[in-house]
Amino acid sequence: MGILDLLEAVLKLGLPLLLLSWLLFTKLYQSGVISREGNGEQAKKELKAFNKTATKKAKGVKQTPMDRLMKHWSSFGGGFYGLAALWTFVIIEIRDAINFIFYFPGLDALFEDGLISLLVGVIVNQFTNAISALVWFNYWPAESVLVWVIAAYLGYWTGLELAKRGYLLSLEKGIDLIRRWAGVDSGPKKPE
Repeated sequence: MGILDLLEAVLKLGLPLLLLSWLLFTKLYQSGVISREGNGEQAKKELKAFNKTATKKAKGVKQTPMDRLMKHWSSFGGGFYGLAALWTFVIIEIRDAINFIFYFPGLDALFEDGLISLLVGVIVNQFTNAISALVWFNYWPAESVLVWVIAAYLGYWTGLELAKRGYLLSLEKGIDLIRRWAGVDSGPKKPE
């Protein structure tokens, strides 16, 4: 277990979970689904109630990408585990798509056993991807599972806490924050 393994865990799992949890919980706090003033137990109850309603389809209502993201997160169980599983599922699907595009077997190979066989293969692939995502801690490098779980949880928790405190960063403020952290001069200050 070296520093590179830790850095890989933070970049591939911790940072994405930080951003996703911040995004999701900011939406939940802003919409009033979860109260910022409540304690941890109250927030868990409110999140559990949200998860029960989020997975149901609203007929005739157009869903935004954020609504779909929340629905998928809820379908994986919500909370930390659900978000880690959702991110792992996204990574698996992206890798499958890239492999399909760059190693396209050709139409003859796809339909070799017929259309039904192709559809069954796609459904089985989706099912195995979902199972792999549900056991997400096994998907990431096995020699350092604990480091990956800790990096994921710290990312999730940090995003949740930033959302709870109401941190909304504009792109300009975010870039300035990174520059200050890195010790790079951000240039002349604009008058406020």
